[in-house]
Amino acid sequence: MKKLITLLVSCFVFTISFCQTDSTLKEYAGTFSFPAGSVITEISVIYENGSISISAPIGTSSLEKKEGDVFTITQFQGVATFTRDANKKIIGIVIDAMGYHLEGTKVNSINLAYNAVFTTPLYLKLINVYAKHLPLAVTNYKA
Repeated sequence: MKKLITLLVSCFVFTISFCQTDSTLKEYAGTFSFPAGSVITEISVIYENGSISISAPIGTSSLEKKEGDVFTITQFQGVATFTRDANKKIIGIVIDAMGYHLEGTKVNSINLAYNAVFTTPLYLKLINVYAKHLPLAVTNYKA
């Protein structure tokens, strides 16, 4: 009976520790953009099968965790350090590789979708058309 309980507790602890590792790596995934004129303008950090990798126009590399938010970029002999805000959310990345120092910010997927829809010329034209009629609609409103 003691062996059975020990086995169940061991399995439970292993499962919890595996899930925590899994979720902590997922939080690094996303798209990061770099300032105009940088050697690289955008990279993607991809979570797949329990590990993360970095993909850029110059190639792809796996990331190996060193400590905390610091990872080794294996194929480019470099280091990637993720930055966080006060709420412990990943907001950026600092890459030191092959003689380059790059600082990028995480691109929010909601911002990408917003920009794709609400900054199109057609949408802006529609807003201008409706904006001309808005004061008339507000002044004629009766409760």
